[in-house]
Amino acid sequence: MGILFALGAFFGWGIGDFLIQRCTRKGGVTLTFWIISAIGSAALLPFVINSETAFSEILSFPILLATGTTIMNGFFLFWLFKHINLSIVQPVISLELPLGVILAAILFHESILPQQWLLIFAIFLGVVMLSFALNPFKVGKIKLEKGILLTTLAAFVSTSMNLSTAAAVEQFDPWFVIWAVGALITLVLLPLVLQKRRVYFASLKENPILYFATSIIDVTAWISFSFGVVYLPISLVLGLSQGYVLVSVILGITFNKERLRSWQYLGLFVTMTALIMLAFTTQ
Repeated sequence: MGILFALGAFFGWGIGDFLIQRCTRKGGVTLTFWIISAIGSAALLPFVINSETAFSEILSFPILLATGTTIMNGFFLFWLFKHINLSIVQPVISLELPLGVILAAILFHESILPQQWLLIFAIFLGVVMLSFALNPFKVGKIKLEKGILLTTLAAFVSTSMNLSTAAAVEQFDPWFVIWAVGALITLVLLPLVLQKRRVYFASLKENPILYFATSIIDVTAWISFSFGVVYLPISLVLGLSQGYVLVSVILGITFNKERLRSWQYLGLFVTMTALIMLAFTTQ
């Protein structure tokens, strides 16, 4: 059951991130983030309305921590999706997998095998190759891909979001955790949305299906991730679900006509292969 939930996050995040990029380029980062949070929390309300913790624990520390890290990650990631190709952003963001495995070993007392350390190194190697705009094998022509440093920072923020969400799920019902985070983000971002309500709602009116579909897919992915954590170790859920990077990159190359250089394809191959192998060796 846990593997099915992890695979649900795999496909949900992969398709969701591809759609999020389209939303941010049509309506902006703030509107996209708010719409996803608002529709997602509204969709989950029937599952928590009768819960005793629905209102009494919404301001508890685990929920506030998960909300804070999600807000940071959302603005980081959505800005990157808006300005940089998915084929570059996603593989670097996948650094959250080895980071998550390492931190899970420390915080959740999950062990890391020697072969897993080798695969983590392979992921870093692949990401480094993907990060160079010019051929890294040519001496004197080193140029980092645009936004790569910010993307790497976003990977650390994303890791903190995943782990804080997993920690909250250990204390509360997964339905409640995802609903509470979405509801709080909706309230926090509402003043920003109202400031540009005419522009934002015009975009929403022009693309209602895109925003709605993106919101439902994204919240479904997060529910799948949260229930996966209930049944499996966090490191295994991260390993299985992190393959979503491959889905969104393929969608970006196919539909957005994004292009990679030959050595970046090699880096992408190394990264994805190591991610898949790490997923199946994580206990």
